[in-house]
Amino acid sequence: MVSKRKLKRISYIHLLLTGVLVFILSGTGLYLYSYSMLKQQTCNALTDAIDIDYHNRNSIISQHSSYNNSHYNRKIKRYKLVTADSIYHITFKDSIYTSTADKYVHQLQMAKTSYAICPDELAQIFREKLSAKEYPSGIIYRYKGHVQYNQNDSISPQTAYRTPVKPVDFLGHIRIQGWVNYDFLAPIRYMPYGLWYILILELLVIAGLSVIYRKQQTSFSDRMGEDDRQSVSTSILFDWDNKEIIIQGIPYNMSKLDMQILAMFQEQNHYAITRQEIKEKFWPNSINAEQNINTHISFIRKVLKNTDYELITVKEKGYKLKLPDNP
Repeated sequence: MVSKRKLKRISYIHLLLTGVLVFILSGTGLYLYSYSMLKQQTCNALTDAIDIDYHNRNSIISQHSSYNNSHYNRKIKRYKLVTADSIYHITFKDSIYTSTADKYVHQLQMAKTSYAICPDELAQIFREKLSAKEYPSGIIYRYKGHVQYNQNDSISPQTAYRTPVKPVDFLGHIRIQGWVNYDFLAPIRYMPYGLWYILILELLVIAGLSVIYRKQQTSFSDRMGEDDRQSVSTSILFDWDNKEIIIQGIPYNMSKLDMQILAMFQEQNHYAITRQEIKEKFWPNSINAEQNINTHISFIRKVLKNTDYELITVKEKGYKLKLPDNP
């Protein structure tokens, strides 16, 4: 049967291991959550950069025209788009402001002029809007299937995170995508403070459990040491090769058969052993069994005479090994 203190020690081990496992799982979850927030911030930075870039280019055109902005606060459900190729009637799922609709049209119109999106300028605004400005970043600009990269690159790093493609006009001719080449440590460096507090709290809990476990382990070891010392003092050791028994560090010579009989008494010292049990074990078919029992019992008692042990007679039951009263 497992002792209560051993069960308590095992429970602390399980609790400590559970704490470590929870820390690993929660740390992984917080890392992934931080990375998802970093990707969301990247998408938001791209949206802001596109808006800023549009207003910068549109303000240059507005300086040379008398565009009326009085209708910008109205919402519309449908929009009529006239191009050189065709006329489009666009119906929106949800009403949008006329300023937003005009922006989509202007993006398409400017794409055909010298005021088209410049990938280098858009990439610069995009970088300024990023939280992680130290990582390489760039823009992928698509117009009617033709792809342009900033800084005259022809490809973005394969390891880079790419934002979803963002259309900026009604017809989907203009598509913008941003990329940032984050490394493994980026989610850790830009992890929100609130997530760090959670990790620190979990580390403190694990540290507390470790201290408790070490104290319990030390206490358990001390108690086990006491139990071992008591076990040594209350147990008779048997050296079968040298035909000796050792009691409290002192050796006593004894025949192998006497040692076997004494070992039987020690193993079953919680109750008396009858003469019949001794006979059946050692001399089941001997006519001299009774005499042999008397001879060996007498010799064992003689050896134990100078020790704290005693082989006593239990009336009408047999013999029993009496352990030392004060080990």
